[in-house]
Amino acid sequence: MRSRPPDPPGSFRVAALHLAGLAAFAVAQPLFDLLARNPEFFAVRGATRWDIVLFAVGIVVLAPLVLVAAEAVAGLAGRRAATVLHLVFVAALVALVVLQLLRTADWGTAAVLAAAAAAGLTAAAAYAAVRPARMLASVLGAAPLVFAGLFLLASPASKLVLSGAPEPRLAEVPATAPVVMVVLDELPTVSLLDAEGGIDPVRYPSFARLAADATWYRNATTVHEWTTAAVPAILTGVRPEADDLPLYLDHPDNLFTLLGGGYRLRVTESQTHLCPDDLCDDDREPLARRVGSLLSDLSVVYGHLVLPEDVSARLPSVSSSWRDFGAEEGPVVRLQRGPTEPGGRAADYIGRDGQVRQFVERIGPTEEPTLWFLHTLLPHHPWEYLPNGKAYASDLGTQPGMVNERWVGDPELAVQAQQRHLLQVGYVDLVLGRILDRLEAAGAYDDAVVVVVADHGASFRPHGERRRIHSGNMAEIALVPLLVKAPGQTAGRVVDEHVTTLDVLPTIADLLGVEVPWETDGRSLAEDDLPEEPGVVVDTASGERVSGDVDELVAQRDEVLARQVELFGDRDDAPGLYAAGPRPDLIGARVDALAVSAPGGIAFESRGETRYDPDSAFAPVRVYGSIRGVPGGLDVAVAVNGRIAATTRTFEFHGETLVSALVPEEALRPGENAVHLYVVDGDGDEPVLREVPAAS
Repeated sequence: MRSRPPDPPGSFRVAALHLAGLAAFAVAQPLFDLLARNPEFFAVRGATRWDIVLFAVGIVVLAPLVLVAAEAVAGLAGRRAATVLHLVFVAALVALVVLQLLRTADWGTAAVLAAAAAAGLTAAAAYAAVRPARMLASVLGAAPLVFAGLFLLASPASKLVLSGAPEPRLAEVPATAPVVMVVLDELPTVSLLDAEGGIDPVRYPSFARLAADATWYRNATTVHEWTTAAVPAILTGVRPEADDLPLYLDHPDNLFTLLGGGYRLRVTESQTHLCPDDLCDDDREPLARRVGSLLSDLSVVYGHLVLPEDVSARLPSVSSSWRDFGAEEGPVVRLQRGPTEPGGRAADYIGRDGQVRQFVERIGPTEEPTLWFLHTLLPHHPWEYLPNGKAYASDLGTQPGMVNERWVGDPELAVQAQQRHLLQVGYVDLVLGRILDRLEAAGAYDDAVVVVVADHGASFRPHGERRRIHSGNMAEIALVPLLVKAPGQTAGRVVDEHVTTLDVLPTIADLLGVEVPWETDGRSLAEDDLPEEPGVVVDTASGERVSGDVDELVAQRDEVLARQVELFGDRDDAPGLYAAGPRPDLIGARVDALAVSAPGGIAFESRGETRYDPDSAFAPVRVYGSIRGVPGGLDVAVAVNGRIAATTRTFEFHGETLVSALVPEEALRPGENAVHLYVVDGDGDEPVLREVPAAS
């Protein structure tokens, strides 16, 4: 049986040409345009030039090949079947082009989809009936070559294809002291502080332990709000340029090339790839996994480009990470069901505990000088870890109360996010303690250079920006922890002079007696008399600079700290991390000692778990789900096994009324736990609890 080509155009070759042109406008060009402006998409996954070429060629070739192959199969049944399918493809591709033009129109989803479908059907009818329409489609057949060529050769992403990585310029390294450097992600200094402005020794004993032997630069600031620029600044000592990518290609002079001539490198990078392959090639993903990750991510990105905004909002977020937006697997963390987990989460954020465990296990006695370097995406959200290392739940894409990196809605949502952040900082402290233990067990701690620094902070001000820096939140985003222990240092110091993360690399070099063979913007902090650092200057992702006075920022931080202590206490003091909520006065009360009224047509649908295994790496401490029959903004008490363990407030999200709260692990008992919710009516000393029964 011979396959018949569609009529029109009468030829499979011409059909492929027409479909390739339309697909280039419908699929390839929107992605090329977006990725040309965001080459970090390739950089953070360590994509090679051939990965990018394969992507560009594949995206303009594969789609039309698949479509024309389907037409060829239909053509086995006759020319009419092939023709109908060809016209369907023409209509669908034109509809996708129109959909991109109309997706932001204020017409409503149904109207936008109807208009795009009508445009596609009209175009298909014209294609079938009018020869000039088919001639236009033939002209558009050149679009794939033009679009792919411009992307590979003339876009900002072209340097990833055209530029070759230089040979590492290795420095002379006479030192032998072990070096351990930990770069934390999204940790403001204020999160570590107690009410007196010191490192809280009860909540964060490992930070306090290191500070007792190290120099703590209490007023250190970052130079960039974004990880992919802030981390290269730390590793090079050079203020980042606007077009720099977080790659060795753009930062050939860095900590790894500085020490690579004399040190064994044990490097774990997240989001950056500054260590050249010649020195650190253990972590490159196989080609199949890189390409698979790329295609998976692009399917999510494309959905955001073409679907109406109220529909694309339900896709996995593409603004909270750079890769693996729709990944579903996770070795430890079990995700809760529902709208806070619409399609998965970034793989870089899955199993972070496994990554840090692997790093810790690599620290040990060595016969040659060694650099152990870790940049971990902790305590960066999603907030899912308790201070003991157990995981509970995650919602990277749609953190309640956070929309486009801004805290919106009920202020209690920002407070709960800060609560979860502080708990996760406790886990970071646990990891730091394990690192210090391994160094001491290897007999390397005393002689080691130990550096702990964060790339940037985060803000939890209700109705404010979480990550985008401005004069109102600089105290939380610019001021970051920086602790440096020199070889042989046994006495802690606190330095309040202003320093920046640009000073980290020159300081390490100075402590090791290594001459930095490039000009840095930072200076060594090992000098006896630190020169006065001018005002705080932080670059933004948009290319602007935000400036401030360090004394004013410290005063602002003191205000933030006072609010933090008011909400969560410090050390062992009340109210404590689990008392955050609108009714802390109810915490610990037995339900049978309070007035309880009838439910009155409301119901709770849980999306969490209630079975607790003390030996598991998972602790079901998050109570989460939807409440039917009530609006947002109502106070809710969460009772576990008959005693109120947390209070929270209902909030609205995508047409549902939801509730989210954390209860202390100590409130749980092995096996099934009785978890009940109550709407709190009344104020003062005589609250009335309205029971919220479980939905049937």
